[in-house]
Amino acid sequence: MYRLITGCGRSGTKYITKVLELSGLDVKHEGFGKDGSVSWPLAVNADEYPEYHEEVFKLPKFDVVLHQTRHPLKTIKSFMVVASPSSWNFVYNHTPITEDMSLLDRAVRYWYYWNLQAESIADMTYRIENLKGRWEEFCGMLKIKLPYRKLREIPKNTNTKPKTKSHRKKLRRKSEFVKWSRIKRETGFYNRVVKLGRKYGYKI
Repeated sequence: MYRLITGCGRSGTKYITKVLELSGLDVKHEGFGKDGSVSWPLAVNADEYPEYHEEVFKLPKFDVVLHQTRHPLKTIKSFMVVASPSSWNFVYNHTPITEDMSLLDRAVRYWYYWNLQAESIADMTYRIENLKGRWEEFCGMLKIKLPYRKLREIPKNTNTKPKTKSHRKKLRRKSEFVKWSRIKRETGFYNRVVKLGRKYGYKI
């Protein structure tokens, strides 16, 4: 069985890669192992992928695709800080998002469009925050056997970027910048994101 877990970047994809590795699967984050991949760009079939992604000559056929979500505010904040120019160019090529939009507007629309795309190809959608509640279904879909308690072995900072002085400064800025009130005021996607977030089970 060849597996794919996808969703937005900064939705805990590195963490879920560790989970699958712990179960004994050979998967790669933004690459290809013998048993599959965990990759946000692979939500779309493209001619070219971001420069940091393992080269794709032809998109593999996945036997099962899972769509992982993370709370919209947390994802939006994080993507604003860490998304590279290569990531943004990829997003521009596969969504109606354009470079002339504000950073906040781009990140909000990205969360919306990319989750819709990932959901459209997925066999199951789950919240990373509710992985425990979906554990049996998650393991069944991926054909793995792993007690949930084993996940304690995975470092809690798996998805954390190195906190350099510059990065901490950006983190402080984006935390102050991204609030629902500002999203509502400065983007045209507040209602869409709230509706989709609630559909996924988030209390917004």
